[in-house]
Amino acid sequence: MQHDIYWHAKTRPLYITTLASIGAIAVVGRLLFTFLPNVQPMTVIFLLMTVIFGPISASIVMLISILISSIYHSYGIWVLYQLIAYTCLIWFTNAFIRYKHLHTHRLLYALYAGATGYVYGLIMTLCYAFTVQLTNPLAYYLAGLPFDTYHAVGNFGFYLILTPILTPLLTKIRSQLL
Repeated sequence: MQHDIYWHAKTRPLYITTLASIGAIAVVGRLLFTFLPNVQPMTVIFLLMTVIFGPISASIVMLISILISSIYHSYGIWVLYQLIAYTCLIWFTNAFIRYKHLHTHRLLYALYAGATGYVYGLIMTLCYAFTVQLTNPLAYYLAGLPFDTYHAVGNFGFYLILTPILTPLLTKIRSQLL
C-alpha cells in the first residue's frame, strides 16, 4: 500500500482541484439518486479515493461531499453521524486493503463495498444509541436493515459501474502528482 498522496501534493493545484471535482461528482451522484432511499455513489467514491489516494484525501472528499450535499438534504445531528460513519469506513478500508490486498480482486472488493452499507448502518445506529439514548438499539437497527440493504446493493452496483471509469482516471492523476 502506498502512502497517502496528501503529504506529497497537498498544495498542488491539480491535487486540490481533483479533490474538489471528485467531491462535486459525489454530491451530484447523491442528488441524482435522491429518489432511491440510501442508494447513492458516495460510499464507493470514498472507497476508491481511499484505495488510490489514501485515507486523508478520501476524508477530505468525504467532508466536502457531506457538507455540500447536506445543504440540499438539510442539516441535523445525523450529518455528524454520517461524518463519523464514513470516517470509520475510510480508515477501516485503508487498514483492510493494506493487509488483505482486497483491491486487486474486483468481485471481492465489490462484495466488500456492499458490506460497507451494513457497517455504515450499524455505525449510524450506534451513534444514535449513544446520543439519543435509544431504549432498544437492536430494534432500531433491525428496522433499518431494509435501508441498509438498499445501501449495500447500491454500493455493489456502483462499484461495478464506477471502478472502470474512476480508477484509471484517479490513478493517472496520482501518477502526475508524484
